[in-house]
Amino acid sequence: HEVRLLDTLLDDSEHWKIEQNLRVTVGGLHPRIWVLSRK
Repeated sequence: HEVRLLDTLLDDSEHWKIEQNLRVTVGGLHPRIWVLSRK
């Protein structure tokens, strides 16, 4: 749920743009790494 929330917040952000969204698989978890740039 937190991943979707952060994606939504960043999409709506006036200050940040998502350059890349990397999915990582770690022992059953699915964390993400966001590469951001300033708008």
